[in-house]
Amino acid sequence: MALLTQEKITQRLQGLDEKPESIQTCSAWLLHHAKPQNLDIIFDTWLRVHCIDLQFSLSASYSQEIYREKSSKRIINLIWVANDVSQNSRKKGSEVTTAFSSRIETAFKHIRKSPQDDGVDKCVSRCVEVWDLRRIFSREQLHRFESALGLKRNSAGPSTSLQPESPEKIVKAPEFDVEKMKQLERATREMAEVLRRLEKAPSSDEKIRTELAQFPESTGNTSYLQHVRNEKEARSILEKTKEAGPLCKEYCDSLANEVLDRRNLQNHLNEVLETVKLITTRNNTILEDLKKREKIMKNHLNQVEKSYDSLPDFSEMELDFQHTNLPSLKELFD
Repeated sequence: MALLTQEKITQRLQGLDEKPESIQTCSAWLLHHAKPQNLDIIFDTWLRVHCIDLQFSLSASYSQEIYREKSSKRIINLIWVANDVSQNSRKKGSEVTTAFSSRIETAFKHIRKSPQDDGVDKCVSRCVEVWDLRRIFSREQLHRFESALGLKRNSAGPSTSLQPESPEKIVKAPEFDVEKMKQLERATREMAEVLRRLEKAPSSDEKIRTELAQFPESTGNTSYLQHVRNEKEARSILEKTKEAGPLCKEYCDSLANEVLDRRNLQNHLNEVLETVKLITTRNNTILEDLKKREKIMKNHLNQVEKSYDSLPDFSEMELDFQHTNLPSLKELFD
């Protein structure tokens, strides 16, 4: 395996774009090389590239606004990579997230000191919210992230709700997540298929249960063998056992599949519930925004009506428009 160097990692991170495939590919590459001896060089390089982009964004002049925008996008891409690495590193244990958390905290402190950028702020807040919801980092690590960003928890809301310490302002609705809707559609379709199978669940199959009940108890209870008195009785029990065996095995396999279906159904229900909660939150945000806009528009309408009512009634004024000269341009603009 080729030696992992800072130059290779920097090249990977600087070649990122906003496409999910690019983020996931880079994350998978970093996780592939995330051996204990490589953790420091990987995460230190991530932090160095992040700080370089952030510093360039701060020092960009007005004439370099396009470069400032590109730098902000690169910062967002680096944060999404950190999010993907953190979430997918759980199978490797807590060593990766523990090593990464200190660098993420430092990066968040730099972001807090920089001028406000709605795109970066929204990305960071969303990541912290997801990490809290999915328990990616410990409670102590999340608290340090919030302190670094100057965020506080909303005591009236759920534990995953984060609000800035700045004065209250209108919060824009999150962007529509197409992938979430696709996941919801897939989970709903699979859930419907499982429900169709459970309509004829083996546990409620009266016919096969009746057939099994007709076999003597000696076919399933070994204690009856102690009371066998002759070969005839033994052969009778053996024949009944051989007859009941395949039917019992088939029934047990069906019950095992039913248990698996019920577990899958529960997982799908949890996934659908989580997605519906996110959609409901987004819709409520949109609704609140529309209510505020409606209130503003009504105020504007009232002002227009008052202004209109204050205008003089020209129908009662005697004006001779035919002999009235219009003002000249000099009179209008001098």
